[in-house]
Amino acid sequence: MSTIVPSYAYTYIKIAFLRKLIIDDLSLQNFNKAKNIDKVLESINLFYPDLKVKIKNIENIELALYHNYIKMVGKIMLYSPPNMRLFLKNYLLKFEIINIKQIIIGSILGLELKKKKQKVNFQVEEYLDNTEFIEEMLKITSLDEFQLFFKNTKYKIPIREGISYFKNYKEIFVLEAFLDKFYYENMISQLKNLKIKMKLKLSLIEITLHCIFHGNPFLREKRELKRFR
Repeated sequence: MSTIVPSYAYTYIKIAFLRKLIIDDLSLQNFNKAKNIDKVLESINLFYPDLKVKIKNIENIELALYHNYIKMVGKIMLYSPPNMRLFLKNYLLKFEIINIKQIIIGSILGLELKKKKQKVNFQVEEYLDNTEFIEEMLKITSLDEFQLFFKNTKYKIPIREGISYFKNYKEIFVLEAFLDKFYYENMISQLKNLKIKMKLKLSLIEITLHCIFHGNPFLREKRELKRFR
């Protein structure tokens, strides 16, 4: 006789591996005492043994961790019921918006295509089925082209208003703020359809990453110094 497992219960069983990715208080305290890159990586690798960092610096560690995090969200999507999958796709818009910001800012700065591509996380776009969309966006070099490109997309209003402000005042923060506002308003409308335990699980892992980047004095100092280079 076969047993029918509720969809959410099945998802929780399949993603039990997430528990080991949440750093406990004692490990976090030890991590915060790390004074160099090698010690930082040694501490992180206890929880993320598959982390691959080509060049040992703060920026690459951060990129590698977030790449792993996005892959974890992708794994959850694989085992999720339709409503949770929809929520996670909307959650990943947070990282697509980071891609969009990087591309537009890169174009304003006059970066070549190769440099702009290096700043894009294509894993996000694969999960969102938007790889072609981002590839086409990367080719754009003018603000007018960006406004036209986004005309029939969900990002139409924040892009239009943000670029308009930049043209008048040469300030990019309004564009970033409008895109962030769009993301949070969209997520608020999606939260009501998600089980509370899954919200908590995602939040704990994201808090763990936040603690890694902002809790360790060594990483924080390096990040601050980087701003003045």
